[in-house]
Amino acid sequence: MTFCQCSCIYGYRKGIVWPTFNLFFKDVLLEHVPSVYPMDEELVKLSMVNQLQILGLAQHFVEEIDQILSVELHEGETRQINFVLAQLYKDSLAFRILRMHGHSVSPWSFCWFLHHDDIMDHIQNNCQHLSSVLLNVYRATDLLFPGEYKLEEARSFSRNLLEKSISLRHLDDNLVVFPNFHRMIEQEMSLPWIARLDHLDHRKWIEVNEINTLWMGKASFCRLSCLHEDDLMRLAMENYNFRQSIYNKELVEITRWPKDWGLSKMGFVRENTTYCYFASAAASSSQLLYDSEVRLVVAKGAILITVADDFFDMNGSVDELETLTQAVRWKS
Repeated sequence: MTFCQCSCIYGYRKGIVWPTFNLFFKDVLLEHVPSVYPMDEELVKLSMVNQLQILGLAQHFVEEIDQILSVELHEGETRQINFVLAQLYKDSLAFRILRMHGHSVSPWSFCWFLHHDDIMDHIQNNCQHLSSVLLNVYRATDLLFPGEYKLEEARSFSRNLLEKSISLRHLDDNLVVFPNFHRMIEQEMSLPWIARLDHLDHRKWIEVNEINTLWMGKASFCRLSCLHEDDLMRLAMENYNFRQSIYNKELVEITRWPKDWGLSKMGFVRENTTYCYFASAAASSSQLLYDSEVRLVVAKGAILITVADDFFDMNGSVDELETLTQAVRWKS
């Protein structure tokens, strides 16, 4: 990253986005009577962290996010919202974010609703109005471990109701609705979270967030206008484009490398350079700048293995294959 780009991100981080976030709390939460009620400060903060995360900006706000999560981890359970469904929304969001950041969190922190038949009946009978809550519950269960049966139950419950809501072809969520919320739910359930690429997910959420959220007046349990700050969206797009430029630069280098070393002229080698790089990039995209050399080394290694495999299968004599086999010794 160049000095100019670092300065740009630092300026966004310290001079625009987070201060705007804090001013939002000061003006709306502390000094003025909110235009909607009730207003939960912890939920707003968690939603902001979630927004930074899904837009691919969390790495630029590590200290601020750690501070918020530390408070939530130690004090979150003692702060309750009077609105039960808003509490479920908040608890499931907190569970996902805390686990994503490596904290040990019990499934009961949000699976408590499974032991309340009246709550479950209400959700089942009004699923088309509670899609945002159900989507939050479903996304929280992405981070389940083997043997966490309550999370499996919550996942099955939320997915079935989300599918039912989609089939109704009409979502009238009482909490928060995106204009293309229907498509968001379909995309979320079409491919497991663990099988998706963060970089592509960031682009999807950037495109979604370019359209402002629709709020249902005072019936909404919170108002998160900070989620759609123009400065935040500009930073997200600049960050995405910057990451994409690094990928493009690496792909050019990895495409040129087999040609420079004559591998592409051997005649029997499959052209899978892009495939090898894609697999490498998909597995090491969390710390982009620091993993650049790792991606290139892994991709080049995969290309060499492909060359050896094709040579073994198609072009080598028995003596050459025996020599190659003796040269490659795996120690157990």
